[in-house]
Amino acid sequence: MSIVTRQITQLVDQIDTAMTTLADLMAEPDHVDFHSVRADFIRLEKTMNAKAYVDASFAWLAERSDAGRLVGSSRPIDFLITALGLSWQEAVDRVGRGEGLFTTPVVPPMPTPEPEADESAEETRQRERRLREEEQRRREQDEKAQREARDQARKVAAEKQKIIRQELRTLNEHSSPSRAVLQAEAMKEAGHRSPEDLRVWLRRKVTNANAAGRQPDGRKDRLAGHKKRALRLGTQDTDGNVSISGSLPADVAAMLTAALAPGLRPGANTEVPDDKDKRSRAQRAVDQLSVLLSRLLSDESPKSRQGVGSVVVSMTTKDVEEMTADSRFLSNTGHLLSALDILTLGAAAYDLGVLHDVQGQPLALGRTKRTASLYQRLALFAYEGLCACGTCDGAMIHAHVHHIMPWARGGVTDLEYLTLECPPHHADNNDNQDGAGGMGHMVKDPESGRAGWQPPGGGPIQFNDTELQEYSAGAKIRARSKPPGPIVSPPADNPKPGPTGLFDLPTGG
Repeated sequence: MSIVTRQITQLVDQIDTAMTTLADLMAEPDHVDFHSVRADFIRLEKTMNAKAYVDASFAWLAERSDAGRLVGSSRPIDFLITALGLSWQEAVDRVGRGEGLFTTPVVPPMPTPEPEADESAEETRQRERRLREEEQRRREQDEKAQREARDQARKVAAEKQKIIRQELRTLNEHSSPSRAVLQAEAMKEAGHRSPEDLRVWLRRKVTNANAAGRQPDGRKDRLAGHKKRALRLGTQDTDGNVSISGSLPADVAAMLTAALAPGLRPGANTEVPDDKDKRSRAQRAVDQLSVLLSRLLSDESPKSRQGVGSVVVSMTTKDVEEMTADSRFLSNTGHLLSALDILTLGAAAYDLGVLHDVQGQPLALGRTKRTASLYQRLALFAYEGLCACGTCDGAMIHAHVHHIMPWARGGVTDLEYLTLECPPHHADNNDNQDGAGGMGHMVKDPESGRAGWQPPGGGPIQFNDTELQEYSAGAKIRARSKPPGPIVSPPADNPKPGPTGLFDLPTGG
């Protein structure tokens, strides 16, 4: 053990003891005199600012060390999520802050100059030398700025560091000044600005830097905004609504504005008279967007889309019988829909028997086809709801159908040998099932018939028992049935358990 490692261990032990003792002392806050300890807690808060710096440093270290392998993943961020119990957003933020503070800044290379008319070879060489000197100057400037940012970051709270990172994300590639320089300036400003004021100040600086930026050839980057186009859907709130954020290029914004315009007038998309329409302009815009999306999804036949671009809801017959206004049902997009949501979508107009092949489509394809059919995907959705790995919340609409026994090793495309995995977890599945690289693999539990992740070193199968998964029809059926016996890993020489549970399907009509 190195001296540094030993010191870190000792310091963490001291911090752990101190925070445990402090928590015990504050267990009865009414026994503590506020005025006697307020200065101490102000000092503690400033001291804890260094924790944000340490967090970013450790996240960068985890990324550099390929720490994801320790939890069976190719992505270091999964180590932070699993081992530290962080949310995906917090893990992403720590890694991003670590990269900004410790990864050597990348300076766009200056172009090799083309000889100009009537220019001698020596003059061309001199001009190229000046460009290389300018490139080196920028590199040294950015590295110096990054060192200054690191020094300041020790005293800046995590909240302010997150604001700095968020605002710098809108910076163009060829901004002037550069990202490293603006980061150093922002860290200094953070010392005497409130979080809200820091955001406003930095946003103005970024706007000016983008406007002043030029490509190495001296021209303005006309595609700078287009490169930053993005659209993000947030998670559902307590009312079931989802926030939208992003950045649209001007042409897309123009089309969206034009498409929404017909629905903004009072009375649009409703039978209510114009003068009785109490919806706000913003509410009418949402209703118009709903109309546009409904038209888009109905333009193509479900057969041609093979389920892509369709909204599918998982429910049991008991759900239908006991449905109330407060009932929520899992959709293939990962959103929980109410009965009103389903009616609004028009889903009540269709009947589809997921688990009974009335359409003549084979649910057991054997070796005749590698790709799962639409009906098999629907059956997997009904049973699993989402990605079957651990604590994952990857929606079915983005998931891959995975062969428990790899196709290359003789696996068959039958339901009892299939499961759902999100793209990242699918990429991490060790098809050789030998634990190489610290990577686990998907298996079927012979007792319950459920698919789960088998850690590379063996041990209990890790099922997806998240709250969201509990909304799937399969989970509801399992909850009403007899609890399964002890979880037993399938023998290595018997990777093909027989059909069980929900997938023990009838063969006749």
